[in-house]
Amino acid sequence: MRRPLERQRRSTLVGPHRDQLVPMLGELDLRRQGSQGQARSVILSLKIALIELVFERTGQAPLLLLDDVSGELDHQRFERLLHRIREIRCQTFITTTRPEQLTDEISILHIG
Repeated sequence: MRRPLERQRRSTLVGPHRDQLVPMLGELDLRRQGSQGQARSVILSLKIALIELVFERTGQAPLLLLDDVSGELDHQRFERLLHRIREIRCQTFITTTRPEQLTDEISILHIG
């Protein structure tokens, strides 16, 4: 029934990739009433919690991929994120437009 419309749009209309997380802080919808940094912090917290859950259940830490988080977080939030990443000890790839924010203990690969 949906297939003709999906073919026309060249995209699936249902599935987990279409789900939208709503970052909330108590009753506050951070998409509408919070800062971009607050909303991104909630989503990153969920990602870290998921990594911890996977590690707890499998004994293996998954790979964490973060795309340009330094551009969306203030310095303090970014530092807290780096601290948490070091604590959970998983292999992490971070893309950033501000490599100067990364510490010396993090290996940096410059492309371009």
